[in-house]
Amino acid sequence: MDEKLADVLPVLWEVCDTVSSCQDDGGQACMTPASGQVDACEAKLREITRDVINIAGALYVTLGQESGGDDPSDRMETNEEEAGR
Repeated sequence: MDEKLADVLPVLWEVCDTVSSCQDDGGQACMTPASGQVDACEAKLREITRDVINIAGALYVTLGQESGGDDPSDRMETNEEEAGR
């Protein structure tokens, strides 16, 4: 499992179960929440990054962007530190 995806999944598991997840070499990740849990999972991902694409219940994000963009897993770690976790 890719490291960035591994950082994000435990945060998602606070609000939903995932049926599958994967990440390619370029950082594109896809997570498929369990039936009936897409909205909760999408909302949690949007706390991490605004770049969430929902295609038929499969949620796509980019993790570890090489182009100098914002890395959602970095923001997630910052949010956890601020929350005292």
